[in-house]
Parts: sequence; C-alpha cells; structure tokens
Amino acid sequence: MNELLDLVGRIYDVGAGMKPWSHCLSEIARISRSRAAVVQVTGLAKRNLVQLEQVNVDAEEIEEYVKYYRQNSPRIEFGNNKPFGQIFSDYDFISESEMDRNEYYADFLAKWGFRYFAGGVFLIGPDLLGHFSIQRTQREGHVDGEQIRLLERLLPHIKRAMELEWRFRAIRHERDGANDVLDRLPQGVILVTASGQIVRANRAAERTLSTEDGLRVEDGALCAATQPETHRLHLLIARAAKTALGKGLASGGVLSIARSSKRRPPLSVSISPLPIDAKLNTGPSGPRKAVTLLFVHDPETTAEVSSEMLQGFYGLTPAEIRLAAALASGAHLKAAAERFGISPATARTQLKAIFGKTGTHRQTDLIRLILSGPAAIRTL
Repeated sequence: MNELLDLVGRIYDVGAGMKPWSHCLSEIARISRSRAAVVQVTGLAKRNLVQLEQVNVDAEEIEEYVKYYRQNSPRIEFGNNKPFGQIFSDYDFISESEMDRNEYYADFLAKWGFRYFAGGVFLIGPDLLGHFSIQRTQREGHVDGEQIRLLERLLPHIKRAMELEWRFRAIRHERDGANDVLDRLPQGVILVTASGQIVRANRAAERTLSTEDGLRVEDGALCAATQPETHRLHLLIARAAKTALGKGLASGGVLSIARSSKRRPPLSVSISPLPIDAKLNTGPSGPRKAVTLLFVHDPETTAEVSSEMLQGFYGLTPAEIRLAAALASGAHLKAAAERFGISPATARTQLKAIFGKTGTHRQTDLIRLILSGPAAIRTL
C-alpha cells in the first residue's frame, strides 16, 4: 500500500508541474514489471497527436510510430470504441496467431522488442483524448489480473493529473507570479485546506462567492447552499487532501451545486488533489496549507475575450474578432449582426471565414475553442 501511495503522489507531482512525466511513468513500469509506460494525448475530433510521454521507448521507435504506425494501430482503433475509464489489453481484441500476421505486431512491435500492452482511454476536457498504457516484451508476457487491477487504480489519477497539467499549461509561472496568473483565468479557482478552509480564491471565484448563491464562506470555510451538498463537498475535499498528503488514493471528483435562488443554473465544481509543494500553493505551511484545488464554473458568466489573442493565434480581422467575441459571450448570430449594423448574410460570411481560420465547423465548437483557450485569459 505504501508503494502505491507513493506512486499516486508522484502522479500528482507531475500534474502540478513539479516533475516530468518520467517521474511517475518509470515507477509504473517498475511496479507493473513492464518494460515501458506511455501516456499520449490526441485531439478528440481529428485524432491528431498533441502530446506523447514515455519511458524506456527508443526515440527512433517513437518517430516511426508517429509517422505511420499510430494511424494503423489496432490498439488505438479498439480503444477509441471502448467506454472511457475501462482497462483493456491485447487479448480483448486479438489472438496470438492474429498478432503474428498483423503488420503492427509482427513488423513494428517485434522490431523493437515489444509484444503486449494494457491500458485505458480517458477524456481531458471537451476536446482531448488521453491514452495510458504499459508496454511489455514477449518474455514479460501478457498482463495478468494483478497488473489489470493496478492500472484500474492508477487510471483515474493519470486522468486527473493530465487535466491539471493542461489547465495550467498556458499559465505556468514561478511561485511569485502565481496569484496574478490565477486572477487572469475566467474560471473560478479556489485553493483550500483539508478541512475546506479557503487559502486562496481568484477574482472569478471571489465574484461567485460574493453573491452567496450556491457557494458561500462560513467561518472561513467553503460551503454550499444546503447542508447535504456541503457535506458532499467537504467529503470530496477531504478525500482529495488525503491523496495530496500521500495518505489516500482518491482522485477528487465533480459536483453540481444548486443555487439558493433555484431559478439560476447550478454551479459545476471540479475537485483535485494539490501537492503541498505545487507552484500555485502560496499559502503558509502547517494546517493552513492548501492541499485541494477547486475549479468553479458558472454557466451564466460572460466571457471576456482578448482581441489581441484572437488576432495573434488565428489571424482574424477586426470584424471577425468582433463577431467571434460576441458569439463567445452568448449572443446569437442574428442579434450580433443587428448590434454591429451588418446584414445576416454578411455575418454568415464572416462566421464562415472564422471557421476556416480556427479549424472549426460548428458555432458550438468555435465557442468552446475560444473559451477554453488563451484568448479567454484576462489581461489585468
């Protein structure tokens, strides 16, 4: 158990930006008695590879995999059709004799000394897909029940760590600048102790808390509108805190918080462990140290979009930036056209040009791209 707790701690060290992925992947390979461990991230829509982390895989093998074999891997094809969060292995979709005749197994894997694997697939936000696996040689053999159970326990933590890494990828700064960086985020961020005491809340979170509609502060602790929801919130915080302190295995969770007014849509809260030495952890040592990180999403929040970012990242014209920002703020296309004094046909032409420059095809995809990207990070 101590070995597993240490490994989970290593995983969150990576998610918090304190260590590279090799810090935990090397231990995963060792504990599972496998030659290699791999995490890769692909775009959900185009399945394009955007991140690949591994230990004990040759650089030439990676290059060959990325150029050709990733698109022809029966593992990827099978995994993309499996429910998220389930562990699967070779024997779930291919026999030994079929491996011997399959190009991926007989030509590619055999060339580099690999044969078997086990892993799982998970979502990272609305647009990214994560793949986590261990890779084994023929001598090491196919995975057994013990290794499957290990991966089942690790996958939720790998998912949570990767989510944390991507959320902070665009805003990674040294400790002294962390508070200013948090205030630039359009999403509420709250750092709390194991007992739910608030150590730090960014400006977006403070605005949400100030309304006392859904979430509120009572004696310095974060609370929900009702006692049952407060109990569930504190339970998830406490479990995530144990993981951050190396005393538990919970990966956090998500919670829908009802509003007191009942007529407003609920808040969405995501809870994750925060290692006590993470760069975002600027609280004092001891019982007031933040060990849990909460992201708070208010569906009624109007986004502030950076025109400079939209122009710099996507090459939008001033008219296109104006329209894209209006749509991201919740305006309908017809209403935006009327506001800007242009015809609906002109607005549709501008929207088509925006789609082409941003690589999107639907208005909902465009809005998601804007609100989840750097264009939604505020300038202070």
